[in-house]
Amino acid sequence: MPHWKDAKARERLMESMCIKASKRFFTVLIIGAEAAEIELLDTLLKAEDYQYSIVGDGQAAAAKLSDTKVDLLLLDIDGVDVDDLPSIKQNLAADAVPILALASRYDDKALALFLKQGIDDFVVKPINSLLLTTKINSLLQYRQCHLQQLENNRRLSAYRQRREQEQTIAANLFHKILRAKLLDTSVIKSTVSARSLFNGHIALVGRTPEDHLHVLLGDFSGSGMSAAIAAAPIAEIFYKMSDKGFDIVEIVEEINRKLHQLLPVDMFLAASIVALHPETKTLHVLNCGLPDQVLVNRASNRLKIIASTNLPLGISASLDPHIQSIAVSGDDYLYLLTDTVSEAENSAGVALGAEAVMACISQHEGSAFESLQSLLSRHCENEQTYQVITFLELLCDVDNVPWKGCDSKQEYPVVEALPWKAMMEFDIDALKKLNPVPMMVNALMEIQGLQEHRQVIFMIVTELFTNALDHGVLKLDSAIKQTAEGFMRFYELKEQRLQTVQEGRIRLLFKHRPTESGGCLTISVKDSGDGFDHQALAANLTSNVGFSGRGIGLLKSLCSGLTYRGKGNQVTAVFVWRA
Repeated sequence: MPHWKDAKARERLMESMCIKASKRFFTVLIIGAEAAEIELLDTLLKAEDYQYSIVGDGQAAAAKLSDTKVDLLLLDIDGVDVDDLPSIKQNLAADAVPILALASRYDDKALALFLKQGIDDFVVKPINSLLLTTKINSLLQYRQCHLQQLENNRRLSAYRQRREQEQTIAANLFHKILRAKLLDTSVIKSTVSARSLFNGHIALVGRTPEDHLHVLLGDFSGSGMSAAIAAAPIAEIFYKMSDKGFDIVEIVEEINRKLHQLLPVDMFLAASIVALHPETKTLHVLNCGLPDQVLVNRASNRLKIIASTNLPLGISASLDPHIQSIAVSGDDYLYLLTDTVSEAENSAGVALGAEAVMACISQHEGSAFESLQSLLSRHCENEQTYQVITFLELLCDVDNVPWKGCDSKQEYPVVEALPWKAMMEFDIDALKKLNPVPMMVNALMEIQGLQEHRQVIFMIVTELFTNALDHGVLKLDSAIKQTAEGFMRFYELKEQRLQTVQEGRIRLLFKHRPTESGGCLTISVKDSGDGFDHQALAANLTSNVGFSGRGIGLLKSLCSGLTYRGKGNQVTAVFVWRA
């Protein structure tokens, strides 16, 4: 092999070899040429290895083209009736076959004819062999490029069609997976679709055993398959931890840890996570990087903006969540919005804007969900754009709690009652860092398998443990919780005392024994506090409608027996279940 000093010369040789190799695939149709011209064309085309056919006039050419594919039309403009050109071109239109004319003259009239009939190039007689060969090669190279472009477009179109089909299937699959455990409740309205999921949007709704409603609306910085895949573990964490009774701070911390572990550095999740507590009529919101969220009270027409106070999830390995707590009633509507709402553009590229969104939300007596949908639909003018806009409305119906027990009934396996006991003790260091109730209840479910009674057992353990921590170890006065505002103040004091208290301990003893109809679970709790006058505070649920003092009444309504001993820092609850 020779040594090529000139790289460009080598490239030119390779290019000429490729062109030469491809010439044999081209077919030229000659129309109306004279005998002398045909002899010349025969010599030129054979020298270039082109195939060709000859017809005498335009009508014969039209007939030939109806069932024959050609790559170049070479016509003698003097030997073709101009009226036949439209029928000839009709057969060429779809394939964009170039036309080269042989003309006896070149003047303005001839040029006007060439332009009108769509002739690509021409050669004036007498024919210059080199010029004609050059123009034929040039037009056929154009033809070759055109055919290659058509093939590339066909392949690209097929690829896009397959990709869109695969994405649609994947989006619907992930959408079904995410909606499999989505709590269906009348207080939630959302625009989330399979298409919006593939644009990085996710909406999750669940509830805890205490009937706290949990809602997450998120927007990944990425889109497509990566966002859909990343949404799956987030949904699993959200639903599992909600089912087990973890609060939203713990859920957000776990989601952040998981995302930081899984996502690339340029991808994160902006999200708002909400917990609605009906027993205290409070709304707790963690806005982690989403735009301003809106809470509107229809009775007072008061509008509250809930700005982001946290980093988006997945950016930092650790997260110190800042939660915003708000007293709410059945007149309050919360609107969780992604940036697709205010940034939605019309055909002129003009964004809707936050002011228009706020005006739409505030100018209604009840739900503004349908009105906001209508506003966005009119503004976007494009169904595809509208389908990826994501927002959610939550009616804070803390009085009726319509989501209570609204998930479907499950079939639980028959449980064999077994005798066992277990003890757990937490000192002050553990109490400052852990919420052990979900873990304890989960352990009980693993030991005895009482999934059918999980909610009741969770509420019993929660009340016993919370009373021991709040009033025993931390010595908080429940009288503070007479109002919704007082309840929020109570929890501010709780956080402060948890940081400052130096000692304290809570011990829990669980005993279980079989009975003829099922089993009996006994839960004994002892704290290191000073106790209280339990006889004076033995209220029941029907006589107390305030925010405090309901714990003992609730326990009595759930348990077969409730006994306080000593100075009130020891309590035993008995729960009897039937198989």
